Amino acid sequence: MGSILFLFFSTLIASIIQSTSGFGFSIIIMALWPMMFSMVDSVWLSLFGSGIIIGHITLRNYKHVNLKIVGIPLLCSLIANLVGLSILVNVDNSIARRWLGGFLIFLSIYMFFAADKIKVSNQWVFGGIAGSLSGLMGGFLNIPGPPIVIYMAVATQEKKEYLASLQFFFLINFLLKVIYFLARTEVHSVDIQFGLSVFIASIAGVLIGTRLFERLSSIHVKNFIYGVMLLSGASYLFGK
Repeated sequence: MGSILFLFFSTLIASIIQSTSGFGFSIIIMALWPMMFSMVDSVWLSLFGSGIIIGHITLRNYKHVNLKIVGIPLLCSLIANLVGLSILVNVDNSIARRWLGGFLIFLSIYMFFAADKIKVSNQWVFGGIAGSLSGLMGGFLNIPGPPIVIYMAVATQEKKEYLASLQFFFLINFLLKVIYFLARTEVHSVDIQFGLSVFIASIAGVLIGTRLFERLSSIHVKNFIYGVMLLSGASYLFGK
């Protein structure tokens, strides 16, 4: 019961954050769940929830998807995603946790101090690099957002185009990850039980987050995410 409640409330918080800030679900999930589950199980369980959020946002904004901007980054990310997933399922869990810890610490410091200062071109070369990094990070550490978010922020012209194109990118990578896990890993009854909790919490989080969108301060939400990343990263990197 404790594990189910932990999954439900952490998913609820992550879903609300994603719905209000546009990112953060995978970051919060991967900062918390490996404390109780293996890296592979954490990624597998996250699929029960992330698809709800990504699919909902994509469906609502599909008319604004810019395939010209998404195309090359998406293709590169799919290839890199498979590489990252292959590393994830073959590496020892303790090693994967330390990689995750180091990455979370680096990412929290980078996003707090430097994310708004980075300027990149929207040419296809940079899109390919961003897509490749996003795919590799998403496959191995289940945190695909930062590289492609930076690219999309400068490549798109308006908010709906940014949101729709970004979520479409995530949706296709999500589908690839589902197919990979179904083909390469086993689905246990415990996964379904925990997955149902994640599924329900994601729906609730999207509904709540949609209502809170205009009320919550995006700066406070982001600082909360960075704090969780830093503390969890230190625990994974220096813990046993």
